[in-house]
Amino acid sequence: MPVALSQTTLIADPWLAGCFGRDVYRLPTKPLDGPGALDNVRELCCGVARGSMVYARVPVGDVPTVGALQGLTFRLVDTNVTLERPLLERCEPGSGAIRPARPSDESQVVALARTSFTHSRFHQDPAIGADRADRLKGEWVANFFRGRRGDAMVVALEGDRIIGFLLALAADDDAVVIDLVAVDESCRGRRIAGALTQAAQLHWPEATGLRVGTQLANVAALGAYQGLGFAVTSAAYVLHFHRR
Repeated sequence: MPVALSQTTLIADPWLAGCFGRDVYRLPTKPLDGPGALDNVRELCCGVARGSMVYARVPVGDVPTVGALQGLTFRLVDTNVTLERPLLERCEPGSGAIRPARPSDESQVVALARTSFTHSRFHQDPAIGADRADRLKGEWVANFFRGRRGDAMVVALEGDRIIGFLLALAADDDAVVIDLVAVDESCRGRRIAGALTQAAQLHWPEATGLRVGTQLANVAALGAYQGLGFAVTSAAYVLHFHRR
């Protein structure tokens, strides 16, 4: 159940809670400028069970709210950047080295997810730790194979070895969202991510466009997406609070 007071509500995140084995809540984004707003958030955060985590996304223009949350011991862990691009007018199928994911791919995809990320908000939070963050990314993609997250996945292969994957979902505004993408470190620089992006587009030929989020700290990913025709459309600070 949500934890609620008169002014705002913490929204439970059961998926992350299941991954972490503890309660996780999202604090809805709103400027903390109303009467008693800051005290309200303080009460909410103190009211959750010990060990719980609360996270918030704050638009980059709202610096006062960031400062107010930091005063409540929220930690700024990430600046998330959203990029978008239209669908290509002409999109040809890729080579046979890229195909839709199969149930038998799960173990390789999970292993790749566990070793491919260092800049996520979970990896940047010392209270979570790299090992737990790695396991979370593995669980993230494992849930696709369980029918719990994502609408399509494509994988890139070198022989029988999976060297990249892209997990996508359909947004309510008919955009295709790249939920998670990874390429084996030894195979980067070969335009595999671009080929995976093109292959994913083939699943939704009537979609309005492609959308992806990444971290400002991940300069390589930002450059790669811009090279694929994506442009920045918004950015938000991400903050975490851990109830001690």
